[in-house]
Amino acid sequence: MISDRSRRRFLRSTAVAVGLGLAGCSESATDGTDTTTEPSETSTPTSTTGETTTDDRNDRPVTGDAVPELEPLDEAVLGFMSDRDVPAAAMAVARNGTVVHERGYGWRDADRTEATRPDTRFRFASVTKAMTNAAVRTLFDDGTLDPDTRVFRTLDLDPLPGDDPDERLDEITVQHLLDHAGGWDPRRTFDPVFHDFAIASRMDLSNPPTTRQTARFMLGQPLQFSPGESEAYSNFGYALLGLLVETVTGDEYPEYVRDSVLDGASSDRLYEGASLPEDRPDDEVDYHSPNECPNVMALDRTDRVPCPDGGYHLEGIGAAGELVGTTRTLLSFADDYRVTGEPRVEGDGPYVYFGSLPGTFTMLEQRRDGVDVAVLFNRRGTTPTSFADIRGTLGTAIDAVDEWP
Repeated sequence: MISDRSRRRFLRSTAVAVGLGLAGCSESATDGTDTTTEPSETSTPTSTTGETTTDDRNDRPVTGDAVPELEPLDEAVLGFMSDRDVPAAAMAVARNGTVVHERGYGWRDADRTEATRPDTRFRFASVTKAMTNAAVRTLFDDGTLDPDTRVFRTLDLDPLPGDDPDERLDEITVQHLLDHAGGWDPRRTFDPVFHDFAIASRMDLSNPPTTRQTARFMLGQPLQFSPGESEAYSNFGYALLGLLVETVTGDEYPEYVRDSVLDGASSDRLYEGASLPEDRPDDEVDYHSPNECPNVMALDRTDRVPCPDGGYHLEGIGAAGELVGTTRTLLSFADDYRVTGEPRVEGDGPYVYFGSLPGTFTMLEQRRDGVDVAVLFNRRGTTPTSFADIRGTLGTAIDAVDEWP
């Protein structure tokens, strides 16, 4: 049973996710080269689901079945996309557990020839963590894990030769990781899941490190505070939670989430994302960023690539942000679980989780009035959090709905 104090601490860390999310490689003017211009948006869609219309202000196609009562929500998303130059988005809305609105907006591909469908797949970024929370708590429920389970004793990792682990690592529990209280503070050092070049060099790797290799590397790094003493948003802590799930269940992390959290969802509804475009399904969205990053996938700092397409190692992020899926998948999750991982209770909330990566911004909100909203964009703003005001934009539109379908 999770204590009220731990729940309050986790909710505070969820709020921090609004401020940090998954940063990834920097997209600022000092760290990226702006080489991208926006293509024309005059093509016609070739693949849609449901009704297809065109937004007259910016020629973005809109797919899915129109719901007249909820037209203000469409206008809110389209206006947000137009103001921020977002090529593609998907939104779905549920009320009291029933999906009442599913729409795709804009162009799924870089050539602007295929309309985004309501079921187009997007990266979830840090919204993945909500599913990680639920996965871990299912293991609490069946006794496989306990909040006080010692993380590194369970993972049984060997430090790298010559490394002397911080003695406090043995004190880190599963609950510490859930609370972002494991002892790592990337603001004072670095974010391990985006430290691929240094880790690969230390381990003499020819490919970017796996999550497990990153964990071994981190055995040789000092903690910034004693476990439980403070809180600092930690992608690495959630990556470790994914390793724990795999270690104690024998399943791959996405497989366990599909089977045990999403009641056996098919692999095309939720899967591990791919860093490189050629490794993604054809109907996954194209990710847009105006900047380039060093080529992490080739471990070549001199080669610049679009930040979402090899500028970070998505697979190595693991349970902190690797999942890809649809808005309906998120709403299915939200119907059963809070974003904090506990079973959903009617009338509780509000809860919100944001995710942010170069080429991605996501939101899953559970409102107190029984309305759940999932929004996925294929780009983010100039800072990891600059799109977070989509919550207020959609909230105003939802509050103005007079009659629900």
